[in-house]
This record gives sequence, structure tokens and C-alpha cells, in this order.
Amino acid sequence: MRLKRILPALLMTGTVMLTLMGCTSLSSFTTPKNNNTPVIETVDHTANPSDDCLVIYGKTVSVLNNVDSTLATLGEPESTFAYKCDKRYSYKLAGVEYETYKIKKTECPLCFFIDKEGVETFKGIGIGDSREDVLNTYGMPGEQDQDKLISFPNSTTYTLDKCTHTFQFDDNDKVILICVESSLTRSMMP
Repeated sequence: MRLKRILPALLMTGTVMLTLMGCTSLSSFTTPKNNNTPVIETVDHTANPSDDCLVIYGKTVSVLNNVDSTLATLGEPESTFAYKCDKRYSYKLAGVEYETYKIKKTECPLCFFIDKEGVETFKGIGIGDSREDVLNTYGMPGEQDQDKLISFPNSTTYTLDKCTHTFQFDDNDKVILICVESSLTRSMMP
């Protein structure tokens, strides 16, 4: 019951932060000549699954894959919410929220929020696992991992090669929320 109160507040906080930051064009993308559209990597990162992947009820998706590929894998969302630069695709029955961010008019993958059992990180951590399970699987987080734009109460964040994993815990040290975020998209945001 507590999660039902916390999750909307966390999601709204993220939306407000993105709104306050605004949308600007960034030169981090490469642009083809005579075209203003950024070139987005279209490599299927699920071919060689790694830390950027989640297993959602048997389907492997990567926070690094392009938006169209991810939406094709996940199927039709139950609802969508768009505001300025960000867009959220909700798969509430599966406990999955997929968030994107628009950079130079191109929708880029940003993060997944997970809040139900049945979805795991590629290392096998899911909702209901203990803090000890997370520490045994991911190790101790580095000091730099605790300095992040949006923080979740009672959480631990790991900065991995191309993404970050944030695990939020309840009062019994059980995972109640997982956020897997693309470091590339985050680095290009204002």
C-alpha cells in the first residue's frame, strides 16, 4: 500500500525535474550533412545481453535500444503521458514504466521503472529481493554513485558501463522499485 503512495510521487518528481530543466538542442549527437536529425544508435543490445538489459516476463529489452525497437518488443502500452521533452509509456499490469526524452526532435531512450515481480535485471535482481541480494550481486556502490540528479529515499545506485541501476528498498530492506537509466541519454540532457 505504501508503494502506491510513493511511486506516483517519485514519478511526478522526475517529471517536474525534467520540466524545470527544459529542452535544448545538444551537439553531442552526430548529425548527417543537410539534415537536422541526430543519428541514434540502432544496434540491438539484446543480442549480447549485459547490464543495460532487463528481462520482462521472458522478453529481453535494453535501455540502450532505440525507442521503436523497445516499443515493438514491449507491445502496445496501456497509457502514455507526454510533457514537453519527456514521454512515459505505461505497462501497469507488468509493473513497467518506460521513459524517453526528446533531444533535437528525436525521441531517445531514458529509463525503465519497475515496481512488480516478474521483471529482473540481467543479473537476476527483481522486486522483493533483499538489500543483501543486491549487495551480493552488484557489490558495494562507489561514493560517486550516491551523487545523482534525482534520488530515491532509502536507495542504492550503481553506475555501470553504459547505464545506472537504482534500487529502492522498503523498511524491511526488500526491493520495491528498480530504475535502469541510459547514461548516454542522461549525459546529453541539459
